[in-house]
Amino acid sequence: MTMNPRSRSGTIILMLAIGAVLFMGILALVIDLIFVYYVHSVLVTTVDAAVLRATRSIGRGASDAEQQAEIERVVALLFAANFPEGHLGAKNIAPGTPTLSPGQRPGTRVVAYSASVDVPTIFYRWFGGGDITISASSTALRKDVNMMLVLDRSGSMFRATGTNPGPNAIADLKFAAELFVNKFDNSRDRLGLVTYGTTSNLDYAPSTNFKTDVIAHIRNIFADNSGTNSPDALWRGYNAISGLADTNALNVIVFFTDGASTNFSAIVTPSSGGCDGTEMTGGLQGFSNTTSTAARGLWQLSVGPPPVAVTDENYLSGCGFGTRDLSFFVPTLPLNESHGASITGPRAIPAYTGSFPTTRGDVIRVAAANATINVAGMARGDATTPVTIFSIGLGGNSAPPGIPLDVDLLNRVSNTVASPSHDPTQPIGKTFITPGAGGLQDAFDQVASEVLRLIE
Repeated sequence: MTMNPRSRSGTIILMLAIGAVLFMGILALVIDLIFVYYVHSVLVTTVDAAVLRATRSIGRGASDAEQQAEIERVVALLFAANFPEGHLGAKNIAPGTPTLSPGQRPGTRVVAYSASVDVPTIFYRWFGGGDITISASSTALRKDVNMMLVLDRSGSMFRATGTNPGPNAIADLKFAAELFVNKFDNSRDRLGLVTYGTTSNLDYAPSTNFKTDVIAHIRNIFADNSGTNSPDALWRGYNAISGLADTNALNVIVFFTDGASTNFSAIVTPSSGGCDGTEMTGGLQGFSNTTSTAARGLWQLSVGPPPVAVTDENYLSGCGFGTRDLSFFVPTLPLNESHGASITGPRAIPAYTGSFPTTRGDVIRVAAANATINVAGMARGDATTPVTIFSIGLGGNSAPPGIPLDVDLLNRVSNTVASPSHDPTQPIGKTFITPGAGGLQDAFDQVASEVLRLIE
């Protein structure tokens, strides 16, 4: 039987018409599905952002009920701002209620949140469909924090001009540090304070219910005409955290300075000055500017409760020193600072011969930098309570001939990926540099953000 060519042509046209209809139908469904997928991605992003922000706001509440109310408030505001009623044509928006509950691991809490919306379709309705309901869920883990603020109160912090709120850098530091403290949970986090100049002081041991006392201490900080004893300050912060022996919480030091290390404390045996042959602990200082050649000491390691005024005259009691030149009392440079950290390290100590030279303050400054790096390594490498260190450096705060900010030192202390001595087996921190005192609040905010998102 032979098919009529005209009949064959009609069959082909019919098949093409049917295929075109099917193709257009499939294309229409794909368009609807792409739109639904896009709305879902926006909803997921909104839910994730709300959970993260809520997790960081836990510290604003003083009790479980207040914290639950705070995360509900934050989530409601963020969801309404990012996915308002009618956004992308969505209907029946159900933003849900976040929950705060203990995590499976000790020392953690979980914020969980989910939301759903109905997405209208256009072409799907041709096939008997209607609106499509989509949902998104997210959780965020908040780990309890043990943290020490280690804050520089050396003389340059007073002389420099501040901007927020000013009139000097120490005022800006207080302002930023107080806001920082208020970001943490008064009921579960533990926070303490060390301040330092020529010597350092544990102003407040880490504990819960810290906000009132720590903020009061911060408000009482004043800068004095002194050096920068970074190794002793870092050790006090580390010692306070390790004493908690808390393996569940995140252990953190926030280390702030506006210059280089110029001091370290050591066990010495003076050879003259009324204390011959008596072993004692004192502070050694390489005078704090680039043109001076003085090597000075010995200062008391600690001189009373905070706030502590440390001046050039606070020598070790009973020694009757008649000069500030270190070589009269210490014949050789101690090999370790007072807590056992070596003064040797990545920086070569300038060579000298004979007794300790009065004209080589740079020797002490290099030794102090090495000691600072080594104390930080002790803290990060603690097998029981390894410490993550975040450094904040205020640059431009020392007019010539002052010693400029030592950024390399801060990177080594925090074990950043930019550090020449980076150790991937130890906690990796970050360094934040601000060129002026007005940027301190932003730097502290960035540290808070880093701390509150860390899990390990």
